[in-house]
Amino acid sequence: MKIPLLPMALLALVLLSCAETWTSGDPQTEAASHDSGVKASDAEVDAPCLKCAVEDCNSEALNDSQDPAAMVVHQSVSGDWTLALDPAFTELREVAFTNRVAVEAAVVFDDPLAGVAGFVLSKVGTQDAMHQDQADEVAMGAINDLSIKSVFNRQPFVTYDQFPATRSQRFVTVQAPLSVGLLRDQLLLSISGHAQADLQIPKGSDDGASNAFMMLLTTIRRDDRIIVIGSVAPETRFAEKSQPASIRMGDLINGTAIARHGRLLKAECVIPPVNSVPAADIVWIVDTSASMFDDQTLIANAASTFFATLGASGIDYRVGVMRAGCKIDGGWLSGDRFTTDETEFSQWMLAPTGPGGCTAEAPATAGRNFYQEILQKEPAASGSQDMSMGLRKNAQLI
Repeated sequence: MKIPLLPMALLALVLLSCAETWTSGDPQTEAASHDSGVKASDAEVDAPCLKCAVEDCNSEALNDSQDPAAMVVHQSVSGDWTLALDPAFTELREVAFTNRVAVEAAVVFDDPLAGVAGFVLSKVGTQDAMHQDQADEVAMGAINDLSIKSVFNRQPFVTYDQFPATRSQRFVTVQAPLSVGLLRDQLLLSISGHAQADLQIPKGSDDGASNAFMMLLTTIRRDDRIIVIGSVAPETRFAEKSQPASIRMGDLINGTAIARHGRLLKAECVIPPVNSVPAADIVWIVDTSASMFDDQTLIANAASTFFATLGASGIDYRVGVMRAGCKIDGGWLSGDRFTTDETEFSQWMLAPTGPGGCTAEAPATAGRNFYQEILQKEPAASGSQDMSMGLRKNAQLI
């Protein structure tokens, strides 16, 4: 069964060995880090995060609102948010409320080129994030001629500014074709708790119509309110690997796009010193159901790039392939070992696919069980030349 998941249906489980060899000269800097290569300063610890590569990271440019790469920033006093959007979201519009209570606010925005429509809603709520998401699903499911099916439902996490949250992915179908913007407006209205006459949602661009959509939601529980961040795109645009829709939607709902009102963008580059060669045991967890063979082929074809990148990084690496079929236990590494050989990796990736017609394949669960029940219990590998299936000493799951 092939269902578009974030970021892809083939999952990589990375196990870092000898983590104590990575040190930071400043423990406070290390503790304040929110994203790889980016640290919020002490004064702006709740600011929306930005990501940049170490080689081109420029804190001054990121803090300059006139820089062409700057994010689209929207502040809301009533919603208590600072929202930092990708510049591709060119159309941001505030929603007008009738009979509004103090904490309520909403904005809608669109990326016409990617076919993505998004929104942010602040509303009254006393439930935790998990139960609020569940209640909102019921509200959305009550929309006429609309059907919702959970794909990746209610995964709890804590935002970088320490608020409890949950994210979910749902497949939405409608009987009569709708534009993505109109569907977004209906979903926003349904979870706002207001009648249609109470919300005036400015119309955005019309990107054509579809019957099938993918929807991503993040629900954040603040002390005095609920914040919901949502994004919708036609299912075909979301599933197309050459299109930016899934990346744009994932960036929007991962929790780093929003902070409390008054927080500004702030980023610094962090380059931790490395006192010895870092080591990594990398395990690819492969969904081997019959429909995944084309994706396995894509990974095998990219093996040369993958291994060249590993080689150029200078890390001490081993790579393994664990094939997850219909079962969630009993996994094993292909060849009963790790490898550093590109050709061998490609052969393992292209080995015959597993059975078709699986009704409950769960490669992520199979990978977790494999890590806990097999990898952690095998005798530890002795060093970089030991390709046996045990992990190296002090390996940590990341």
